Amino acid sequence: MADISKIIPFILHFEAGVNKKYLGLPNEQIFEIAKKTGFANDPVDAGGATMCGVTLNTFKAYCRKNGFTDSSVRALRNMSYNTWLDIIKTLFWDKWKADEIKDQSVANAVVDWMWASGRYGITIPQRILGVAQDGIVGKKTLAALNAQDPKGFFDEVQKARLKYTDDIIQSSIRRYESRIGRTASPQERRKYTNLKYENGWKRRINSIIYGGFIYD
Repeated sequence: MADISKIIPFILHFEAGVNKKYLGLPNEQIFEIAKKTGFANDPVDAGGATMCGVTLNTFKAYCRKNGFTDSSVRALRNMSYNTWLDIIKTLFWDKWKADEIKDQSVANAVVDWMWASGRYGITIPQRILGVAQDGIVGKKTLAALNAQDPKGFFDEVQKARLKYTDDIIQSSIRRYESRIGRTASPQERRKYTNLKYENGWKRRINSIIYGGFIYD
């Protein structure tokens, strides 16, 4: 069965730029290194303030659910590894019931997609599986997933995620051009739309390979 600890170094590498030479350390130590570079608050990014991949809105929802009174940006920046890990576990990994996914690579692909894209990281794989696209992983979704040829399903998920990324980028360009009332220049598209993230997003997706990860 899949193990959440195996995806943690990958997430921290891509969310905080942790050098691959540190990825063999215990996960908690990798997180402490990641905190030094893991905070971002790019106005173009719809996610807003983010710490090691956890957005402020996700952090606030987690705090409300668990009775934490401080859900400020400061608290987000200073959160502990245990809090960060529990957010991944309860709000992402467990939503996919990933402890029950037989194949680690499949779990890596679907959980990382949900981590990046929320509900679509469930509904689009559900469409591939031919089950109800309700965004809820129940017995039917899990059974259908585990019945697939894992490599074939993994490839389908990765292909669909790349298409989804292209769709997000094109939608962002259309919104920007609608706002300015003309066709944007290539330079404007790279600066003011999600096209600025294309290389990073696709590098991340393509770094999830069947059997593990590629760190360049």
